[in-house]
Amino acid sequence: YILASDCGCHDVWVEIDKLKGYIRRGLKQNADNKDYNTFFFISIEKCRVSFSARFAKRNGYAIRDEEIGGAYDSSTGVFSAPCDGQYFVTASLRSHQAMDSGYVEGVIAVDKEPKARTSVFIDAPVDNIQSATNGVVLTLRSGQKVAVVVKTTSSGEIIGEDYSVFSGFFLFP
Repeated sequence: YILASDCGCHDVWVEIDKLKGYIRRGLKQNADNKDYNTFFFISIEKCRVSFSARFAKRNGYAIRDEEIGGAYDSSTGVFSAPCDGQYFVTASLRSHQAMDSGYVEGVIAVDKEPKARTSVFIDAPVDNIQSATNGVVLTLRSGQKVAVVVKTTSSGEIIGEDYSVFSGFFLFP
């Protein structure tokens, strides 16, 4: 146990105790309302999702995933929002371009509409490896689909495994 007096963080513990009290009072006020309590607890559990997937090579779907909540489909590479709320999503891509110019881009898309991009560009015909990352906070409705779409104007490809990752998690309703 760490006592508040030991860590010099008494104000934090006081604030935590206040929050616990608010939650207890809110639940007690709604104790007779079974519909409210069922909705409240199911909503909290349903929204608790996170995932992290590694990519295969160019245009491939994720090849492995670690996830909580069952909202990520590794066979399609698509995350489906289980409830309305704020989510954080990020894509890190590593590309290899072999002797031609152009770009390799990863687009974070919601229902196929671009929301954020990560891109690397080379304008000379040289062998080149680059990495890029982007993240975005998204307001999603239940059932909306989020994926990373890979586009390129070169013969470049995405280097998979631990180098290219698509991740996300629920923030709050």
